[in-house]
Amino acid sequence: MPRVRLYAIGDVHIGSLSCDVQKFRKLVQAIQSDKEARVLLLGDIFEVAENGGKTSDPFDVRPNELELAVDILSPIRRKVIGGITGNHEMRILRRFNWDPCKILCESLGVQYFGQMTEIVLNTHRIFAHHGAGGGRLLGAHLNALWRLAEICRDADLYICGHLHTPCFASRTAIIRGEPRQQCFWGVSSWLPWPEYAKAKALPPGSIFLQYVEIGAGIAYHQMPI
Repeated sequence: MPRVRLYAIGDVHIGSLSCDVQKFRKLVQAIQSDKEARVLLLGDIFEVAENGGKTSDPFDVRPNELELAVDILSPIRRKVIGGITGNHEMRILRRFNWDPCKILCESLGVQYFGQMTEIVLNTHRIFAHHGAGGGRLLGAHLNALWRLAEICRDADLYICGHLHTPCFASRTAIIRGEPRQQCFWGVSSWLPWPEYAKAKALPPGSIFLQYVEIGAGIAYHQMPI
């Protein structure tokens, strides 16, 4: 069975001045050179700063974040399966019925999935959602991932971001009538240490190159970038 390497890109917050655009470009370059790569866009690609928001100052952002995202992601557009919207994109969607994630997907010529999706790679079912909720400890992040199994019970791999903490866990579960490995993947953010995190005494974030290799099974890989 040919192997596929799945990269999930989320929580870039590309309009934020705290976004590490240089490292994000390195990720895209790595994906571009990976012949087996497939990509899911997992939401919060954009900052979409709003006046009075908890996490960003509308006067402390890059004004061209849509153009910048299209420019950086265009070299890998043929590897992108599609995109999911995140809570930051929902800021505009709720007010104006206009989703920058949808515009990004249209610009790249890829599928727009809305708020969640289920795909199949090498017979493995994958359920992806941007994520929701909060919590400072790793357990809260894993609980957010495990709750996805309440939406889609028989997936082999669950993916979400939102909590800005890279993590991976697995368990044995009865899936489609037989015991199988069920995996849960939390995706890295591209904000090393934004101002709102400093104000809340949150530790600096960790940025990693992450992917899962999908063949007969699912194997997680994480490395510095």
